[in-house]
This record gives sequence, C-alpha cells and structure tokens, in this order.
Amino acid sequence: LYMSGVPGYAAVSETVNLARYLCDAGSGGLANAAMRRIAEGPVPFPSFSDDPAGHMVHALSHPPLLVEAFRKKFGDEGARALCCADNVPPPVTVRAFGPKISPEALAARLEAEGTSPRPGRFFADSFDIDGAPQRLPSFNEGLFQVMDEAGHLPVLLLAPRQGATVFDACAGPGGKSVYLAELV
Repeated sequence: LYMSGVPGYAAVSETVNLARYLCDAGSGGLANAAMRRIAEGPVPFPSFSDDPAGHMVHALSHPPLLVEAFRKKFGDEGARALCCADNVPPPVTVRAFGPKISPEALAARLEAEGTSPRPGRFFADSFDIDGAPQRLPSFNEGLFQVMDEAGHLPVLLLAPRQGATVFDACAGPGGKSVYLAELV
C-alpha cells in the first residue's frame, strides 16, 4: 500500500517468500492470499464520516479498546488526531556516550559524517539525526547510543549516586542500563 514504484506482483512474491522463510509454508499461503487480495485494488477501509471508530481501527491501525478510550475522552476528531499522531515515525535520537565524547564533540563529529544533528528538545546530550545511525563510523566506535529522550527520564528520576548498585529489572536492549552504569 505504501511502497510506490514496487509492482504488486513483486511485493506479493517477496512477502510470501519471507513468510515461508520466517514461519512455515502455511504462513506463506496465508500471506499469498492476503497480499493478492490487497494487490487487486484499494482496501475498502471504513470512511471516517460513516464509521469513525471503524476508520480508526482499520485505516489507522489502532486497537478497538484504545480507540474507544480516545473517543470517550477526546471525541471523534480528537481521537483521530491522536491516532494519526501515533502513526508518525519518531525521529532517530542519539545520546552522546559521556565517557568517550562530549555532546559538543559528538555534534561536530555527526556533522562531519554527513548528518545534520538537531539538538534534543530536553537534554543537551541528545540529538535527532536523519538516516540509519549504524552506517556512521561514530556509531561503530561507540561514541553514541540510540536512545529516545524519554529513555533519559527513568534514569534521571532514579538519580543514582556514584558507586551505587542498580538493578534494571526491565532491560531490553540495555540503553538505560548503559546510561545508569555511566552515571554510577
């Protein structure tokens, strides 16, 4: 639906191949049926004017319970605005890795590597960048980590003291854990 320039048959074929590779033959069959139906023409999503909830669920990809909660709190227009905002990809935000580089030096380095770093909204050690950070030499040198500014908050609210022992019980890729370790 969103890959302009890619012929429908190619999108169907690659999706089916991926489904078979990642799952099994049955998943490939399901993907084939769904993708062929989609490739036949526009998917008839409910219009907002005829079915606001259905539109938000199907066209804007939000779970029914969340749509109903949004509608109850903000009305149909407000709920739609929230659903649309949810679908906007966030910027790629990176945080200078303090032991290796200062935020100012990282900004200069990112600029030299062809990105246009924009200062974070809330934290001086954060920058929004365009493109894939893993392609940058500074990423491979460990000068920064990808970390949304919201990831700073739990670490800073915890306010760990130097030498403290901290247990991150919800660690995923480890961004906050690395930040905690940096501070203690």
